[in-house]
Amino acid sequence: MAIVFFTLSLVLGFVSLIGLISPKLILRNSAHPKRSKVLLLLGLPSFILFVAFGFTYESSWDAALKDKENVLEVSLKYKNLTELPEELSTMKQLVKLDLSKNNLTELPNYLRDFNKLEELNLSDNPISELPVWLTDLKSLKRLTLDRTDIIAIPVGLESAEVSYKETPLYQTEHPVLKEAKEKPELAEEEMQEDDHSESFGEFAMRKFMGRDYGSRRKFEKGEIFYEQPVTKDQVDQIGEFMLMLGVFNDENESSMLLELDEDIYNLKMVVNEDSELNADLIAAFTTIKSAIQLDVFPNDKFQLILTDDRLDPIKVIE
Repeated sequence: MAIVFFTLSLVLGFVSLIGLISPKLILRNSAHPKRSKVLLLLGLPSFILFVAFGFTYESSWDAALKDKENVLEVSLKYKNLTELPEELSTMKQLVKLDLSKNNLTELPNYLRDFNKLEELNLSDNPISELPVWLTDLKSLKRLTLDRTDIIAIPVGLESAEVSYKETPLYQTEHPVLKEAKEKPELAEEEMQEDDHSESFGEFAMRKFMGRDYGSRRKFEKGEIFYEQPVTKDQVDQIGEFMLMLGVFNDENESSMLLELDEDIYNLKMVVNEDSELNADLIAAFTTIKSAIQLDVFPNDKFQLILTDDRLDPIKVIE
């Protein structure tokens, strides 16, 4: 419900902004279109919905605290943590734990009892050493260590998919990165050739099926493909935004392609060809496009293109 309130407030707020700039575009049937009418009819409802979002929003951690012994997923990212909260120790049924973007330098020993843990994300933490007991987590399938200070990975984690881009260990294994300051294009090429966000099997399958659209970044079951000169940071910003909106989630597969065509950034989004692109849906896509434009491409031309699964355009959101 909170996401619904947030999305509706964005749509109404965007339409209200257009109306404040040019009331005639919104109040076409009014004899005397005024900005005050637009603000009352659209701006006020948008504000009310945004307030409702604030009251109904519940973080992953807040929800977990209500059912500590049965919760399966927890996210503590962006919490500026130097150590983990003690309440986490009772959540031994966890399957997925996201601790990214904090200030953690070590892991508490109680995590060794999390026998059902399948995914652990420690990216963007200043942690430099992993405890040996991590290899005892036999259910662990994915370990993310990107942008940490890791210099070694314990023997015994071979069965898990381990991602450790932009770490001292990665730089040691990829000497080309040492030349990045003099020749930054070499580092970008190396990252594209060996993107740890997907397994070699997935990469090979893309090649075999003829669906090689460049490097791929995964966000839950969503994915964004890209090639130079598009950067990984641009892709990650869009991916995080799609996660926040719920477009990317752990239930539905969703694919996108970000490319630069001459001087225009195009984000191609695969949609169901049977979907009815009514006015409300187009307005929602327009709001998404405007938010990405503002946050990721404030000084560039950008458009959102809705496509079929062959990436053939269905609708262009400019």
